Amino acid sequence: MSLRKLKEIRSILWIVLILCIVCLLMLELFLTKESQIQDLEQVNDQVEDVLLLNDEDTGKQSIDQGKASSDAKKETNNSPSKVNINQATVEQLMTLPNIGEVKAQAIVDYREENGRFLNGAELTNVKGIGEKTVEKLKGLITY
Repeated sequence: MSLRKLKEIRSILWIVLILCIVCLLMLELFLTKESQIQDLEQVNDQVEDVLLLNDEDTGKQSIDQGKASSDAKKETNNSPSKVNINQATVEQLMTLPNIGEVKAQAIVDYREENGRFLNGAELTNVKGIGEKTVEKLKGLITY
């Protein structure tokens, strides 16, 4: 073989070697990405499980709260006492129509931060309580 042919073969071998290295690097990158994807899928599955459990718990709580609220409303209808929103606990506030645990806690938090409610209009300053809710509460609350 001539020297020229040997140089060509050597050049081709270098190119093949470089291509092999590039392929190995790409394979490693792919495998790393695949591993990261699997890790993310596992985390996603765990998050979905937690969300499903939370939804199930929330559903049970909503049913229990609805039942407790319904029972409390029956008691409220039987007795003429009104709920004083400046003194009521979260549980007492939850006996009111359209007031669940979150809104009741928001009322208590607002009251602690801003002081007493002077009238129903001030209730609209509480996040989640609008004019329609205040209208439904008229006759059921005192200040």
